[in-house]
Amino acid sequence: MVIQLPISKKSLYSNIYNDNKIGHTATVSTVIKQGKSINTKLSQVYRIPKQIDFKKKYNLIDKLLRNSKAITRINNVFVFSDIAVNGKKIDTKYQFCFFTKEETDKTKVQYGRIKLHYPITLKYEDEDLLINNRKVLRDISKALNDYAFIVNSFDFDFETEILNFDCQIVGEPQILQSKVFIIGKGVGKTFNTNFFETFDNYDDEVQIIRKKVKKEVSPENYIELLKERKNHLIDNLLTNKLKSLGYNRIINVSKTYPYSLYDIESYYEGKKRFFIVKTTALNKKVFDLSLLKYTFFGKFKENTSLILCTNAYDNPDIDVYAFENVERFNKKINSLRFYDE
Repeated sequence: MVIQLPISKKSLYSNIYNDNKIGHTATVSTVIKQGKSINTKLSQVYRIPKQIDFKKKYNLIDKLLRNSKAITRINNVFVFSDIAVNGKKIDTKYQFCFFTKEETDKTKVQYGRIKLHYPITLKYEDEDLLINNRKVLRDISKALNDYAFIVNSFDFDFETEILNFDCQIVGEPQILQSKVFIIGKGVGKTFNTNFFETFDNYDDEVQIIRKKVKKEVSPENYIELLKERKNHLIDNLLTNKLKSLGYNRIINVSKTYPYSLYDIESYYEGKKRFFIVKTTALNKKVFDLSLLKYTFFGKFKENTSLILCTNAYDNPDIDVYAFENVERFNKKINSLRFYDE
């Protein structure tokens, strides 16, 4: 049996460069209980048997409470030796620790609030423990070829006692934070969507699209129409197709993270799979693939496929390609970058 413990989207990530002048650091905690509101999915953490008797480990307690700005107490401490990322176990000699902390100052409005904390900087060693959260994240990063990633959830398997980190790859290594997260508070959306790839099929596709959408199509709205159609196909036709084949936890990643190097992620037989989706209104197999996505595809070729939807505005035809199949396609370079050292 596996339980999923979803955490706040901006709370745990790596290989994202903070280019903002102030703030925008990871919160490394998620609320379990606040007032009468309870995060029912995250509250499943109490079912995990990997708790330790921490009350006699005074140095550990000191580390867990060191950065508290309020009067708090530690309720539970969980330590994990077996770690996986996206369903695949990784080699690490370090343990990962998260813990629950409750605010106990009755004079504060936050009284009784409980959070799950998983600080990146947590490091502790004694005769029983070798906790180093940063080095576990480093080993996870290596498993993901050091691409920028965000942790969606911790998944605990009661049978194997493995803690799986469900990670979304959101861009190339050290992608700017402003390209992933929207700057500012209260904007209504968490992630920046001001991005699109360049398409060079406008002259060929525009007449077909005009007939199907029954509206004027121009260079100004061409890209947006293609994105709308692509998201419609992902959320309906492709998601249903993947479900029928036994895939689960299917997410349209590119709709949320526009700089992601793939479009769909899902799990199949306990392992995460990635899909790059390309669509064209034409009845021919043609698509553009950026160098960043091509490189990603090659590095993750064992669990990544490319889906090509032709006749995207009519009765779409779907073809699925492994990396080796894509390599056999004819290629054309439309532009070159020139620079002086």
